[in-house]
Amino acid sequence: MGQVTNKLVSSFSTAILWFACGLSGASCNGSHSPVLSQAAANAMNITVTIPRGAVGKGPAAFGTNPLRVPVGSTVTWINGDTMAHTATANSGSFDTGVIAPGASATTPPLNVPGNLPYYCRIHGQASMTGVLQILPKHFGPPLAHARWP
Repeated sequence: MGQVTNKLVSSFSTAILWFACGLSGASCNGSHSPVLSQAAANAMNITVTIPRGAVGKGPAAFGTNPLRVPVGSTVTWINGDTMAHTATANSGSFDTGVIAPGASATTPPLNVPGNLPYYCRIHGQASMTGVLQILPKHFGPPLAHARWP
């Protein structure tokens, strides 16, 4: 009886997986995970406005910190300050280059879940830092616009 029950549970689980894949439009041929497809569907462009007077604010310099970002998303920094800034990952995985006042720069898609610390290369880690929390799937609404109060 145990083998029959296990086989029924396995068949039922497979049927639910195929049904869920059909509803989500995800490819379920073994090469793509429905979970990864869902995460990609949650990807978005998050906007961070660097405020006037950001230099010297440390972890508050870039606004919301840490900033939660669904995997696959991009982050656009808009420089609202009167001084040039950068957003540079400590790991080197992204560097916006110099963002002039009034200009913006966008990261490539952030595809690796985990914490991604960054800083302003011009003003240094003691002056301007932040952390992007790259979430493996959507864990609630990220902040679409991060602003320093």
